Amino acid sequence: MDKVLKGQIGTEVLDGVFSVKKNVADSLADLSCKKTTKPKTLSSHISYLNRANTYRTGISSICVGAVSINDDLSDKLTLKIVTELANAIDKNDVAKIKELKQQYQDKKEFVKAKDFLNKKCKEVWDVFENKTTKLSPPYEAMKALGITNQPSLETLLADSLKYYEKDNGTTTVDVILSILANENINYTFEDVYEYLKKSNKKEKYKYNLITVSYLATKLEYDEMRLGDLGIEQNIVKKLFKTLSVKDKIKCIWKNFNTLKYCYGI
Repeated sequence: MDKVLKGQIGTEVLDGVFSVKKNVADSLADLSCKKTTKPKTLSSHISYLNRANTYRTGISSICVGAVSINDDLSDKLTLKIVTELANAIDKNDVAKIKELKQQYQDKKEFVKAKDFLNKKCKEVWDVFENKTTKLSPPYEAMKALGITNQPSLETLLADSLKYYEKDNGTTTVDVILSILANENINYTFEDVYEYLKKSNKKEKYKYNLITVSYLATKLEYDEMRLGDLGIEQNIVKKLFKTLSVKDKIKCIWKNFNTLKYCYGI
């Protein structure tokens, strides 16, 4: 087919067309949105930024390396700060981070750069892709900058509390157990409890019986602490009656004054 076309149109013209098509294809491959290998450093993960600036043609955003680049990082100063901070984080260089903060912290571009890197750290050192293998991210440098690779408890739990407690399923309990079992998430059950207590003051979530049972057991039927979560006393009392004698004695021993007040023990 190529030979026929060349005979009709002319070899030089078609060679030029096929050459252009190849160059376009190569360029599209370079700008492909498909992720390849997982980058091991923050700097390599964001290296597309400098390449993207080269390809900018006034379009509001382009897609490179599975990331949409918007105008927030199009200015040179923001890009410079991002690059310098990323290099310092990769080296876990706390002193350099402090130096850069001192130099740029009063600039709006610094805030943009910090927020951007906070998101990127969660991608590079993804706690969900490495649930059982302990990661070693540059914690000290990230802490010095005020960013983290760990999702907030609100990110992890809010949707479950809002949408899935109504189905009387185990979703919330499963999420909490997953959080506590994850090698790279540092939250304890006490952290979860404090988050739930804070959320109750704001949202007044109504937990289903499975969640109440789990929380009551973990909190050893401490009426005051369960009350802080908005769990009604009559529900806790019913659950307490279902415990084995051994577990009842354990709860009474640890929370005698509370249980005496609540249950007349």
